[in-house]
Amino acid sequence: DGAINMSPTMQVVANILMAAEYTLRLDRTQGATTTRATFHRKNGVFYRHSVDNAQGIHTLQMVDGHDAIIRVGQELFSLPVGEAGTTSRVALDPGEIAALGNANNVQTVLISAGLPPETAQAFAVDIAGAVFRGDVLKVEYDAGAPTADMGFLILGGPSRRWMLTPRTVGEQVHTDIRTLDAATFAASILALID
Repeated sequence: DGAINMSPTMQVVANILMAAEYTLRLDRTQGATTTRATFHRKNGVFYRHSVDNAQGIHTLQMVDGHDAIIRVGQELFSLPVGEAGTTSRVALDPGEIAALGNANNVQTVLISAGLPPETAQAFAVDIAGAVFRGDVLKVEYDAGAPTADMGFLILGGPSRRWMLTPRTVGEQVHTDIRTLDAATFAASILALID
């Protein structure tokens, strides 16, 4: 009759994966290696989803809410404690965003977009010598289908971490660029998941 029989435990796991309110994915890419931490929220409870690719085994573990997500992210992105973040908002069009990929133009593009010269210089140095790139992405679901996504990018420079939060305002793309520390990350995760 085509029916699939699952154990009660497998039914719970399938329900969490297929009917999550949202998924929060944290990725860090360094060279050719990507490390990922994935969390699903179902009925107000967070579950960490890990995959052992070599064995093809999925593990789902209930975690202690946003504190666990924050701890994992702070470790994953090697975030410093106690450094004050500086924030600048710049208006970048798609052409300027594409130009940021050229390390020779980063400082010029950011200064002409309105970023203070000292912040633009520090960011240009860190993007040229980037140790890793990361992202935090929240995907919301309705009836199992993705309906919205939001998040921010992380740049791990040799001496600083940066958070880039894109926002569309009318026809223009605005990007918040700020130095990132453990406290700023925690506040950003709380704002994203609440």
